[in-house]
Amino acid sequence: MSDSNDQMFHFNGIDASGGGYLLEAMSQEKLVDIALGRSEETDILNELAAKARSKKEGHYGVKHGVDSNKLEESGWAVVFPAVKDDEAKRRQAEIREALAPLLQLRKQQAGELYREYAGANGYRPGDSKQKFLAQLGVGPGPVDPNVVPYYLMLVGSPTEIPFHVQYQIDVQYAVGRLDFDTIEEYANYARAVVEAETYGIAHPRTLGFVAVANPDDAATQLSRQQLVAPLADMAASWPEAKDWTQSRLYDGDASKSRVLELYGGEATPALLFTASHGLGFPKGDPLQRPHQGALLLQDWPGPKQWGNQPIGRDLYLSGEDLRSDATILPAIAFNFACYGGGTPEFDEFSKQAFKKRKAIAEGPFTSGL
Repeated sequence: MSDSNDQMFHFNGIDASGGGYLLEAMSQEKLVDIALGRSEETDILNELAAKARSKKEGHYGVKHGVDSNKLEESGWAVVFPAVKDDEAKRRQAEIREALAPLLQLRKQQAGELYREYAGANGYRPGDSKQKFLAQLGVGPGPVDPNVVPYYLMLVGSPTEIPFHVQYQIDVQYAVGRLDFDTIEEYANYARAVVEAETYGIAHPRTLGFVAVANPDDAATQLSRQQLVAPLADMAASWPEAKDWTQSRLYDGDASKSRVLELYGGEATPALLFTASHGLGFPKGDPLQRPHQGALLLQDWPGPKQWGNQPIGRDLYLSGEDLRSDATILPAIAFNFACYGGGTPEFDEFSKQAFKKRKAIAEGPFTSGL
C-alpha cells in the first residue's frame, strides 16, 4: 500500500525465520520499473485491457443479456486435471464421489449449462490458459456460457493446475479452487455448502472485519486506515446488509485470542475479512507448508521492538490453530495477507526485475489456513 506522505510503497509479509520484511518498502519509481519489467503474453494483456474497458461500459465478463448472478444463465463447471496413472485416477474418482452432493446441487441449479471437465477435457499438464480453453471451443471475448460456463471450480493442487493458469483464466471467468489433503475434507466441504444452501445459513448475519495495525509498521497501519475501515463503513451502508450486524476487531482488539474466536468460537461471523502481515518461511523449513501465509496478529510488537528474532507461534494464527471440535466456521473468509492464498514455487518478483528466478518452495501449494 502507498503512504501519500512519503510516496513509498509498503508491502505485507514477514520472514518468520528472522523477523524482517519479506519485501522492503520501495519508491514509486522502483515499483514501476519492476512492474514494467515483466513480459506478459500479449493476449493476456489485451484481455485485461478489454476487461477494463468493459467495466467502464457496464459489462462484466459474461456476454450481453446473461445475468451472472443466476446459474441457470451463467452456468457452472468443475475442472479436474487430466491424469494417467491408475493411482491418480483412483484418487480423482474418490474426490469426485466425495463432491457428488455439491455437484448434483450445481447440476440442478445450472441445468443445461452444467459441465464436468475431466479426462480428455480436463486440464492437461503444460497447457496454457489459451490452449485449455481453445480445446473446449473458446475464443477471445466475453464469456458465452453455452460454450464454457462462467463459474469454474478447479479441483486439484497448483502442481496439477498451476496458479498462473488459474489467474489467467480468471481474467474472463469466475474461478475458484478446491485443494484438500484428504477425501474426508472434500466431503466435509461439499456437505457444508449443500447444507448452507439447502437449509439456510447457520451463521448469524454478521460481517467480521479484522484490522491489525502493528506498532512502527506502515504496511498494517495503512491497510487498517485505507482498506479495512473504509470497507467496513461502506458495507454498513449497503441496502442488502441492512439486516446484518458487524463485528470489528481493530488495533489492540486484533489479538490472536480474539481473532481465533472468529474461527469456530461463539463470535464466528458468516463473512470474515482480515488484513495483516502473512508469514513466509524459507524453502525447506518444515513449517513452510503448514504455516506459510499464517496471519501475524496484533500480538507482534512491530519491527523496532521485535528486531531480528524468529516469529513465535503465539504471535500468529495458522490452520493448525483452528479448533478440531468447531461445528461452524466462517462461510467465507478473505485473508488479505502475504501468501494468504498460497505459495508459488518461484519468486515472481525476481522474474519481473529481470533477475534469476529464485525457488522459494519445494513446489507450489495452497495455504493451510
